Amino acid sequence: MRVLLVTHYYPEHGGVIEVAAGELSRRLAQRGVAITWAASDLPAIPRKSSLPMRTWNIAERVAGFAFPLWSPASLSRLWSEAEKCDLVHVHEGLYPGSVFACMFTRILGKPVVVTQHVGQIPSRAAKSLSLRLTRLLLGRAHRSLGRVVLVTCARCVFISPEVRDHFMQLFRFRQESLYIPNGVDQHTFYPVSRDERLGLRAKLGWPSDKAVLLFVGQFILSKRLASHAAIG
Repeated sequence: MRVLLVTHYYPEHGGVIEVAAGELSRRLAQRGVAITWAASDLPAIPRKSSLPMRTWNIAERVAGFAFPLWSPASLSRLWSEAEKCDLVHVHEGLYPGSVFACMFTRILGKPVVVTQHVGQIPSRAAKSLSLRLTRLLLGRAHRSLGRVVLVTCARCVFISPEVRDHFMQLFRFRQESLYIPNGVDQHTFYPVSRDERLGLRAKLGWPSDKAVLLFVGQFILSKRLASHAAIG
C-alpha cells in the first residue's frame, strides 16, 4: 500500500502532532507500507520519502499562530503524489494543506483518513487577548474548513473524547468516527517495581508518601500552563 501522509510541519518544527505522525509513519513503514510525507519545508531537513512544501509562514512569525500556506507549485506536486497513492492520511484537518489534500483525493476518488488532534481552547483557559483571538479564529475554522475536511473524509479519528465531542456538536459525519488515543512509547515510559520507584524518589528528593504527577507535553497557554514554565 502507498500512503500519502500530510501534516502542517515536520517533527523538527517541534510540535506534538508532527511527532505523533512521525512515530505512526515509522511504525507503518516497518510493516511494509510505503509512506510519502508532505509537510512545510520549515525547517528544510531532508528525510527519506519526504515531499517538502514551499511555505509562507507569515501567520506564525507575526502572530505566533501556526497556519502555513503552501505555494502553487507545491500544491501541484501534492496533486501528483495524490494521484499515485492508494490512501491519504491527514493529521489535523484545519490547515490549508490538509484542505487541498482532501479536495484532491475527493476529485480523484481516493479515500482520505483524518486524525484530528485539536478541539476548541477552553474559555477558562483563554485569558489573554491573543488566546481569545486564537479561540475565536479556531472556532471559525472548525465551522468552515473543519466541515469541508472532516465531514467528507472516509473516516475521522479523534485522539480524545473531548475533541470528538466538540466536533460532533458542530456537524454530522458521513461515517462513524473513531476514538484512538495517542500511544505511549513503552521504551521510555514503563512501570517499575516499588523498590525502584522509592529509589528514584529518594534520588530526586521527592517524598515517598505523597502522590507525584508527571506532565509530558508542550508548555503552552492553551493547556493552562504558564508560557515561561520550565523543567526544573
